[in-house]
Amino acid sequence: MLDKYEIANRALLRAEQIKSHKKERITVALRTATLMLCVCIMTAAAAYLLLDKPYTVIDDPMTPLAEFPVMNGGDEADFMLPIYSSIVIKADEAAVFLPFANPEGNQYHLTFEIVLASSGESLYTSGMLEPSVCVGEVTIARPLQAGRHKATLIVTVYEPGGAEVTSVTISITITAE
Repeated sequence: MLDKYEIANRALLRAEQIKSHKKERITVALRTATLMLCVCIMTAAAAYLLLDKPYTVIDDPMTPLAEFPVMNGGDEADFMLPIYSSIVIKADEAAVFLPFANPEGNQYHLTFEIVLASSGESLYTSGMLEPSVCVGEVTIARPLQAGRHKATLIVTVYEPGGAEVTSVTISITITAE
């Protein structure tokens, strides 16, 4: 039979084993949490580096809402795509100013087309704009009455040789004043 001292020693030994096992579990949990935090930080850093040119929001409706860098597998953006949320034109006049531009430094040419949401009518289609060229003063298909008009802006991207690369469709508001 075991004497009371041997029973006490075995109980203390078992308590130490349990305590050691708990410490190991806590250590493993802390290491796992630290590893997960490092992975999250590295993922955020990688995303930041891949999207190192964030868009800038501009409040003026006559300038792009944002310019997004578009990358085709390289470190540098191949071109900047101007994004517009709204434009303001003169009401009841066919001769209007359109602020669309192909930003300086782009490798590609752009075209801009405005299609009215209510009728599907193409209000304006630009020719190919080389980098650093803007649309400016143009004649639209028909004058718009005063008010807000929902439309779609289609920006098409072309290689300098004329081959279409891609296009982007953006919902915009035309305010005729």
